[in-house]
Amino acid sequence: KGMANKYYISGNDKEDIMQIAKIGLYEGIKTFDEKRTLNPALFLKRCAEIDIKDEVKKLNRDKHKTLGVACSLD
Repeated sequence: KGMANKYYISGNDKEDIMQIAKIGLYEGIKTFDEKRTLNPALFLKRCAEIDIKDEVKKLNRDKHKTLGVACSLD
């Protein structure tokens, strides 16, 4: 929840950002290697943060701006 409060994605709420972080945690668990990483908590936190940042960058690109500012005709 603390990481989700730091980031904003237009058109999404905090639960969406938390879901992205959970996916990052899952991917981090799959790729975790005890021999290479000393602190698993820091590794998993970093994986979640990287996924959130990548998603923010992806959705803030110019090609996605029209979806973020679009409004309904109803």
